[in-house]
Amino acid sequence: MKRNCLKIFVVFWMLTMVLGTHIKNVSAVSDPRNQPNNKVCVGILSPETDVVEAAAMVNAKSDWGYVVVVIKVDERNVDRWQGILNQMSKKHIIPIFRIATIFDSSGNWQKPGVNDADEWADFFSKLYFPTKNKYIQVYNEVNRAGEWGGHVDPAEYAAELSKTIDALKDKGDDFFLLNAPLDLALATSSDSMDAGRYFDLMEEARHGIFAKLDGWASHSYPNPNFSASPEKSGRLGIDGYNWELAQVEKYLGGKNLSVFITETGWKRSELLDENQIAEYFAKAFSEVWSDSRIASVCPFVFNYPDPLFNQFSFKTDSKVLGRTYYNYYYKIQDLSKIVGSPTRDNLLSDLNLSFPQFVIRDQMKTVFFTFKNSGNFIWNAREGLSLNVAADGVFVLNKHWGQDEVYPGQEASVEISIVSSKTGDIPVVISLFDRDQKLSEKEVFVKSETRWARLIRIVTALIS
Repeated sequence: MKRNCLKIFVVFWMLTMVLGTHIKNVSAVSDPRNQPNNKVCVGILSPETDVVEAAAMVNAKSDWGYVVVVIKVDERNVDRWQGILNQMSKKHIIPIFRIATIFDSSGNWQKPGVNDADEWADFFSKLYFPTKNKYIQVYNEVNRAGEWGGHVDPAEYAAELSKTIDALKDKGDDFFLLNAPLDLALATSSDSMDAGRYFDLMEEARHGIFAKLDGWASHSYPNPNFSASPEKSGRLGIDGYNWELAQVEKYLGGKNLSVFITETGWKRSELLDENQIAEYFAKAFSEVWSDSRIASVCPFVFNYPDPLFNQFSFKTDSKVLGRTYYNYYYKIQDLSKIVGSPTRDNLLSDLNLSFPQFVIRDQMKTVFFTFKNSGNFIWNAREGLSLNVAADGVFVLNKHWGQDEVYPGQEASVEISIVSSKTGDIPVVISLFDRDQKLSEKEVFVKSETRWARLIRIVTALIS
């Protein structure tokens, strides 16, 4: 008996270890490289005004390109950003959110506050994204003192990165977490740190931090002076991500991370005009960024009218040049691209229906339904969204939807009129579809009776 108990315990322990390990390593995010993926992207700073024009560039001859968007702690307004995400859903744009703090009195980006990780997680968990993956880049170029409160501190950043990953994953496994890209051109000084050294100190302070990432974010710029040929390879080339991954490979635990180049691009100057930059982009996308490890390439920046970064801008001052875009905008438009098809969920929740328990034969009855769009698709009541009522002896006379389009997170409503042609207990199957996909199905029962039968039932109930 003792021997049998010992065997059972050993088997149970082994199963627990195997299953426990398996569950721990499962992630709900999907590698974008495993689906048709349009890797063309651009950084935008004014999403309300830039999304439509950026989509016209990244999605030309394709679909489902990306944008990088900076969002600061003082901009966490759910209604505003849900409106922006709705616009992105309509334009088939995948956002990569770069979280940021605000500037201090010295012009440095402040370090995150003690509650920022949890507050970011709470904020993003209230938003409905265009795709199943919810891409979040955790800060920016933190090997530069000005990006981290005026002091370079890899241990502190590693701790904040770990905390932010945990907080977001606790809200949902669909959050796809990216590191802060480093400035690869910096050497170690009083206000900067060599990227390789920074990586080592991050891992030393927080063992396993790189293995917690879902993807690798890189700023692979053509240096020096943002003017190097796309043929230049190495740490300071547009394939600088190769050098970075070689530095952290020993820390990744065998993970094959997809690469997101969240900043890159050439600067207009006396060295390079817009036509040369256009040719550089064409060559880079066809010969360098065609690397199968790359999920997205996001040149900086779509529109920057002020002098600080105007030399990177895709959009011109039309009053000066008499045209809207620089030539490299059209070159990227004309690129041969894969038609993206990211993983999305089409989900319905919170179904409520006022289906009656009794109806009178041959008398019309109004029924109301409400339900929530909790997935990533936009429902269109005029084209794809439909409600079917299947029953022997119950017919739908008319149907009225509360709105034509239902965005993720919104509630849909529909009012139908039904009539029964016979009496008795009738099973009714109610199905909701978006195009060919069944979103929900529910069976209810209705008792159909004559007017006199109903009157007798009501009187009997009153006197009993």
